[in-house]
Amino acid sequence: MEDRLTGRGAQALVLALASILLLARLGGIDLWAPDEPRYAQIAEEVRAFERGPASAVLLTLNGHPYDQKPPLYFCLAALAGAAGGRVTETAARLPSALAGIALVALVLAWGSRLFGRCAAALGGAILATAVLFPYMARRTQIDLVLALFESLALLGFWRADRGIGSRRASLALLHASMGLAVLTKGPVGLLVPSLVIVAYLVWERRPAALRAVFPPWGLALSLLPGILWVALAIALAPQGFFEGAVVENLYGRFFLGTSKANPWYFFFGVFPLDFLPWSLLWPVVWIVGRREIFAPGAPDEPRRTWRFLLAWVVVTFVFFSISTGKRNLYLLPCYPAVALLCGDAAYRALRRLPALPRAVGRSAAGLAIAIGTAALAAAALPLFPGVDVPFAFAAAVIAALAAGAALWRGAAIRGMGALGQLAAALVATFAVELSIFTLLFPALDAQKSPRPLALAAAALSPPGTPIGVVEQSPVVGGIAYYSHRPVAEVAYADDLRSFFDGGGRVAVIREQAFERVHGEQYAEIRARVRSGKRATLVVTPRTSIRGPAASAEATTMTAESDGAAAVRP
Repeated sequence: MEDRLTGRGAQALVLALASILLLARLGGIDLWAPDEPRYAQIAEEVRAFERGPASAVLLTLNGHPYDQKPPLYFCLAALAGAAGGRVTETAARLPSALAGIALVALVLAWGSRLFGRCAAALGGAILATAVLFPYMARRTQIDLVLALFESLALLGFWRADRGIGSRRASLALLHASMGLAVLTKGPVGLLVPSLVIVAYLVWERRPAALRAVFPPWGLALSLLPGILWVALAIALAPQGFFEGAVVENLYGRFFLGTSKANPWYFFFGVFPLDFLPWSLLWPVVWIVGRREIFAPGAPDEPRRTWRFLLAWVVVTFVFFSISTGKRNLYLLPCYPAVALLCGDAAYRALRRLPALPRAVGRSAAGLAIAIGTAALAAAALPLFPGVDVPFAFAAAVIAALAAGAALWRGAAIRGMGALGQLAAALVATFAVELSIFTLLFPALDAQKSPRPLALAAAALSPPGTPIGVVEQSPVVGGIAYYSHRPVAEVAYADDLRSFFDGGGRVAVIREQAFERVHGEQYAEIRARVRSGKRATLVVTPRTSIRGPAASAEATTMTAESDGAAAVRP
């Protein structure tokens, strides 16, 4: 099995399977709230280019300045949608998916140089199938693009530090990539790679080498793009942009937890879950590291490489653990390092084993049975209200698990060893995840997409007429994107009546909020989307309040929009 994994064909297969996993039916489901439709709407406003080049500098959402993120991802999505005349679901997700594929390719190429092609192939396959990675790579999310630029920056440093190729070109790669990372998600794109480099060189007892890594011309590449963007955005934006974009957004998120506040131990729980099933290999990494890599008398080069990868992981983990605001996707930039460590450790530990221990095989069989049973139950039983899981999903999962079991058994019979059995588990994981993305997720679309709500509201308002969004800032992007209408945010449900008195024609509001303010006294429910606590209403003012003229107009609009308003479950 070792020989079969050392060829370029195995790496090409891993890259091909990763591309299928990340691109298959990429636009097959709607944009899911809250982030995806918001980001797609911002990218669409960039593509529209209504303000000329300023559209790519000062981002807008619903026509208002957006100060939460730098512009690079949105410009890439706008470019992807330019040919079709709109940033579609596929175009909005394409930068993230392509960044994911590029990261797998980077792990394959870099890992081949660090550990050999077999360990690199395992690392690439582990990265592609670690549960959070493909999920985020198939979404309109900034963090995969950030992870790509941070990884390229660290690759540039490693090449310069190890004397591979032109030192000047490697440093240019380091600093240009950090500059692009800053344009993707702000200062974190510069801080985290720089701290990784500092930690590694200190661990290596070579802190004096830092000066050569950060020459003045290199700092210009890494710092000037972000500074130039902030300066131009401030010049174009109304007063208060700097405070919102830099002070409140960065300082508030990191130190005050103004968004996604979580305790310091948050990542200790979510990181192992998000890297499943390959976090099960982490004990192997520990054992191999202690017994082989860091053992007395062990070769220097593998030890140096592991130190670098461990510094990459630990610094990223500690940095975001210190931050008050935390999301599980913040750790995505260290996933390539974790995958390389797992790939090398698994290769070193399993290459001489004729088979995995029986306890591992039994555990894998039990896990497969549990997954297959869960898939069958999801299709046969009403486990999810309003969701009709197709039996094709359960059949595909069971077939994938059966194929994985057959490959596992075949690896043992043909003498392919423990590495062959691990490869069988990787193939089964890929097939199960592909089934989830292409068969299960479309069944969840109606519950996750803002499209039905947006279309119901759009059917009751002429083009150009604002739709009121009450106490639901996160859905503004989704309503604007799918309704093709401007959105008027109504901060409090108590202000709904004032919105209608001021000429508003239609609004969306949570059913609980509508009942709380006794909205039935002055508003009429025209559509109801979802159920339970997430039930959201589309409401219009009662005709008796708007007067005879408004009543006649509302009647005409209702007649014209009966089909679209009938989206009520």
